[in-house]
Order: sequence, then structure tokens, then C-alpha cells
Amino acid sequence: MAGASRTGREAASPLPSVADAGYAPSGEAVKRGLAETLRLELKDSAAIAVASIVEETPEGFAHTAIAFGDKGEILRQRALHPSARHPWAIVMASELSHADTAIGRLALLPGEDSLYPEAFRRTWSSPGKPEPVCPSARPRI
Repeated sequence: MAGASRTGREAASPLPSVADAGYAPSGEAVKRGLAETLRLELKDSAAIAVASIVEETPEGFAHTAIAFGDKGEILRQRALHPSARHPWAIVMASELSHADTAIGRLALLPGEDSLYPEAFRRTWSSPGKPEPVCPSARPRI
């Protein structure tokens, strides 16, 4: 797994976005399988892997980033902004979450949240100034 290290070197590794594969809701079984696979891959490591998923809620679908460590899920964050690339994602977060990890305090900015300067201002103005991690963020070509 790119970015992960079994030598104890600390890293945060964004994985390809499940949401980028198109509209494919991630069922609970898929999420549990992903979490268990990453937990085993990261066992005894300070590395953190980050992925984004399609999350189904009673209100609709959300584009959600999840950070995993050797003990399982560390942090979950829904997108803060609507996205033309993910028009199916209609459930947004209103707050930015963060978590303290072995490699520092992290905040997740899924998808196109990384295109909004306001999202970074919110991240860096949070207590402890978390480091933003942006799964599925990439420039438009």
C-alpha cells in the first residue's frame, strides 16, 4: 500500500476514492471489509490510510472520507460542500471534525472540499491546527 510503512515510519496515505469509480453506494458489508482489510494491513504501524466512500443515509447519499489506523476507524467526515463531480452527494456536513493520531492532529476534506479556501481556514483555525488530508482531491485537467 502506497505510503504505508511497516518500519514504523509515520505516513498518511490517501487511497483512491471509491466515489470516483462512479455512483456505487458502499454497503455496510463493503465498509466493514475495507475497515478490516486496512486494520490488518496497518497492524503495528503508526501509518494511517484515508479513503472516501459513498455513504447512504436516511436523507440521501453523502461523500464521506474515513481515516483508518491499526485499531480501525479513526475519523469520519462528510463533505462540507456540494460537488459537480459527485452530484448524487446531497447530504453535507456542517461541522469539521478532527482527531489526534500518532502522526498529529488530522482533519479530512473529502472530494472537492479541498478546492474551497474556506475549508482550509476552518481546518487551520480549529484547536491544535489539524493537518488537512484530502482523499480524492485532484486538479481538473
